[in-house]
Amino acid sequence: MPLTHCPHLGLSEDPSLHLSYPDRRHHCFASPAPAEIELHDQERLCLTEGHTACPRYVTPPEPGRPQPRPLAAETEAGADEALAPPFPWWRSLLWGTALVLLALVVWRYGSILMPPDHPSPASAQATVSLPPTPDHAPSPTPTPFPAVNPTPAPTSPPVLLPTATPTPWPEGRIFTLNPSAGAVGWVASNETRGNHFGDSFIHSGTHDGVIFHGAWQFDLSRIAPGTPLHAAALHLTGLSDQRLGEGGTWEVRILSKEVNEDWSRQTFQTLHNAVAEQALLPVLGHDDLIVGRDNVFAFNEEQLRLLEGRLLDGAISFRLDGPQTGSNNVFAWDSGYGPASRGQGPVLWISAGPPPRTPLPTATIEYVVVTSTPTPENVLTAAAMLRTATAQAIMTGTPTPLPPNVATPTPTTSLIVVTPTPTPQNAATATAISAYATAIALTTGTFTPTPPNVATATPTPTFVIVTATPTPESALAALATAIAEATRQAREGTATPLPANWVVAIVVTATPTPENGATATAISARATIVALTKGTFTPTPFYMFTATPTPTGTPMPLLIYLDKLTPTPTTTPTPTPLPPSIPAVLRGKIAFLSDRSGQVAVYVMEPDGSRVALLTSRWPYELALKAQQWSPDGNYRVFVGPNAQVHVEFPQSGGSWEVSRTGSGIAYDPAWSPVDDRIVFVSDESGMGEEIYVVRSNGDELRRLTYNEFIWDKFPTWSPDGTQIAFWSNRTGRRQIWVMNADGSEQRNLSNNPYNDWDPVWIR
Repeated sequence: MPLTHCPHLGLSEDPSLHLSYPDRRHHCFASPAPAEIELHDQERLCLTEGHTACPRYVTPPEPGRPQPRPLAAETEAGADEALAPPFPWWRSLLWGTALVLLALVVWRYGSILMPPDHPSPASAQATVSLPPTPDHAPSPTPTPFPAVNPTPAPTSPPVLLPTATPTPWPEGRIFTLNPSAGAVGWVASNETRGNHFGDSFIHSGTHDGVIFHGAWQFDLSRIAPGTPLHAAALHLTGLSDQRLGEGGTWEVRILSKEVNEDWSRQTFQTLHNAVAEQALLPVLGHDDLIVGRDNVFAFNEEQLRLLEGRLLDGAISFRLDGPQTGSNNVFAWDSGYGPASRGQGPVLWISAGPPPRTPLPTATIEYVVVTSTPTPENVLTAAAMLRTATAQAIMTGTPTPLPPNVATPTPTTSLIVVTPTPTPQNAATATAISAYATAIALTTGTFTPTPPNVATATPTPTFVIVTATPTPESALAALATAIAEATRQAREGTATPLPANWVVAIVVTATPTPENGATATAISARATIVALTKGTFTPTPFYMFTATPTPTGTPMPLLIYLDKLTPTPTTTPTPTPLPPSIPAVLRGKIAFLSDRSGQVAVYVMEPDGSRVALLTSRWPYELALKAQQWSPDGNYRVFVGPNAQVHVEFPQSGGSWEVSRTGSGIAYDPAWSPVDDRIVFVSDESGMGEEIYVVRSNGDELRRLTYNEFIWDKFPTWSPDGTQIAFWSNRTGRRQIWVMNADGSEQRNLSNNPYNDWDPVWIR
């Protein structure tokens, strides 16, 4: 298989190691004097399959094959060919001795390696087929291990391989399982987050007061649940003893199934506190730890039954515990991955019987129901709860994530409201409804009684408000009105009575606010006298309305510039429907979130960082955020798929494809250029932090724009002309808004303030 990187590439301090991304520490060791390599040359040649095009590349010799000797100098008259030297007699003697020793070993240990009935766990290595070593990026947390150059691996480790495949159980199979690249590695006690899964080493022990645990997980989905298991063994191969001290013991433990979920995100705290259900034998001592030795841990009968139970879960996880106190004492086993590995990672050998004829039902998750956190009564309570949680995180660390079987119930309304049965319009309709109900009772039984939490909604009558007849101004006017009404009734008959839902509105004026304390006392005394003499007031009828003046509201401005802002608090404006487009006054500005007022709010500034203003309505920010998901022609949309990678979707057909292709890292925060098919996004593929990348919409021309160690560069957004990219970074110790050219050059800080500014959106 072709090399994906140049074999002469290495770190300046250790030629046997290299990083999977361009780095200043890389040097070329093709010549005796190591030479520095430009970053673009590393990305274009050294870290690709095209490294052979490098003018300094020298084809390395094949391992184990001697270099051809230079031919003898040709005579002045010329020579047609150079004669090969004869095969020396002492080489024949050495080869004969080696063959005799090999025959003695096979005769002596053949009965152990090839049992007639039951396969031995030690023979599982005969069928191990390890996958090719992938390039795995280190975890985003810094490696706490001391910087000591690893010893080059010997070409022939002292591992004795069996000469034949073990015989499986009748109608059964022999399974040899390997952990995936992201499921094996180590964790350290001085790291509160992250792990080192995918590293070449499985460290276990203690060094400078730091505790190291090895950990790995096997996928058991290849074995059907319910399959009987007759034998099993775990194989670990030593890789490095550079930090091995004196004494100590090492033990492999089977962890409880709760840690199987989200294994790739396990930390030292979660693995250190995980429940160990079983410990495999033997317990390894100092003399058992030899580089290249295959340490075999056989499962006893109880552990086999536990392994059978894990077939229902589809995975089993292990932790390797070494000395946790005392002097420095760390040993490392081979993970099977990474540049320092010999390809001898952990192997779980299982001898299984025939699978069950009827598949076992899938296990049902037993949910643990907890009550939800009550909603704070006011903003002061919410702020106090937030400060309490922050203090707890600082003193005791972040809380342990809830297990997957914990569910919080959502409260539901206690009453179920149904509409009443309408009254039949006539006798025929009533007879038909009765006949239908009788037929249902005869065929399907009587109706189920209504539960107690069902309430029938009583319709509220729709009142029709009419104005009252005006009061006559004088007795003559009243007499004229009465004569006119009598004449009308004599000619047309009496008037039809008003329906019950017609009411005459009574409009009263509101009681004025007392101008001073004496007036208020007088009003109160009068009300008391009325209550003592005439009783309490009659309740106000529903058709009485109090006239209130319509307030003339002052419209809230869209922008409030901070240099014009006064400390007088303003009331929250009434939400208005979102308009279809962004106001012209905001186009070209950069909107962002900030905590400069003590609460998170949206602000805008000019592209050079000047004229910061508070955005009183959040909807323009949300509208601009959605707009940068779409291509300039509006036909394609970029989004983050379920596999944590950036995808492009064609909504008209429903098709989509992945464009980020960051390998083992995740990709998110995508934004589409407003002028072409470039897409900018964030990924942790480098393993040194969160970095910004750009790629074409077809997945070509993937390029990294930021290079920082353990820094977050996130939430990129394009300028309207596509020449610049704004983003936020914590490289100054707090979140600030930065801007750079579209090729990653001229990165500069726009915020430069003591607050936190983040999540910028360049409004188009």
